[in-house]
Amino acid sequence: MDALLRPRAPTLRLLFRVCCTPPSDVSPRPACMTVDHWLLLLYQSHLLVRGGPTAGHLGLDEDHAKLCFYQSRMLVHDGADRERVEGLAFSDFLEALGRVADATSMVSSRELRELRYSCVRDYILATEAAAAAAAAEGGGGGGAHT
Repeated sequence: MDALLRPRAPTLRLLFRVCCTPPSDVSPRPACMTVDHWLLLLYQSHLLVRGGPTAGHLGLDEDHAKLCFYQSRMLVHDGADRERVEGLAFSDFLEALGRVADATSMVSSRELRELRYSCVRDYILATEAAAAAAAAEGGGGGGAHT
């Protein structure tokens, strides 16, 4: 895991800092990411969609995303820092990302080529659009595989 994360550490740290709640004062203690910011990050990354997983989507719903968040917290509680107990530090954030990666079923590179998508993002957006169109027509299913 270290070999995978180390080259991406600067980007992951920046993402964490941008998405997390800043410390409530000017103390040197590190910022923590709240569950609301965690969910917002996953929605903006298209790892979650409103209304839960759709046909062809990754299969992660909001409850499971929250479970990844809460199971990733390092449970060291001294009673003084509520923000730290309820949020994710950077190492916890990495753990939560790993849990989301483990929980999702990603389309393979071979499947992307066969379906003629250039990247996973295009695949996700197309399957969401197809599911929304099917739901609007009353079909309720579908996806990019149809």
